[in-house]
Amino acid sequence: MRAQIQGSGYGEAWFAGSQSFTIVPIDSESRGESELPIDRTPGPRATVLRDGSMPETEANLIGEVFLWVEGGRLTDLEYWWVTDEMPEALPDPTQLIRRS
Repeated sequence: MRAQIQGSGYGEAWFAGSQSFTIVPIDSESRGESELPIDRTPGPRATVLRDGSMPETEANLIGEVFLWVEGGRLTDLEYWWVTDEMPEALPDPTQLIRRS
């Protein structure tokens, strides 16, 4: 996956203002699909904590970041949130706690 991400780029946001986006190979155009593929599976994920400190509590939890995989290839990065307001930026790496 690390090799794939180095040869990939930003495709398009899932919707206006979203921090979730399509990942496309640099030499390809965006898929341009309005609906997400059905045969995708979630890949690596990380919990997003307010300040990156443990323990993980409801007050400290902001959301999660998922990498989505389709046919063995990275296809999307999803950032979902549990806060009242949609995030305006991706979380800082210090806020991520890796999950299996």
